[in-house]
Amino acid sequence: MSDDIVKEIEKVFGIVPSGADRENDKDKIRDALRRALEQKVAALAQENMEHLLWLLYRVDVNEHKLKIELQKNAPEHAVSIIADAILERLEQKAETRKKYSDRQNDEEYEW
Repeated sequence: MSDDIVKEIEKVFGIVPSGADRENDKDKIRDALRRALEQKVAALAQENMEHLLWLLYRVDVNEHKLKIELQKNAPEHAVSIIADAILERLEQKAETRKKYSDRQNDEEYEW
């Protein structure tokens, strides 16, 4: 789990995961982020669904894929599914940024 993802979650969702030091095991960090996201998603689903949908749009979660996952699973799993979708999308975006920033750095040195 990259520090960029943690920063993005802090920026977009306004949450700082507890129970994980950023220098620790990546699985522990991901679990802490997932728990923090689940709490935030659950609160938003109860209090402000419109804002939750806006955040999903901002993160660019695949709406079609999310709907399919939500339909396949029981309603009580919705919060976990949404949190996982958010993490998955942020991880994809981080990989893409890294891939293209590495490529751009390589190209700069070729000139």
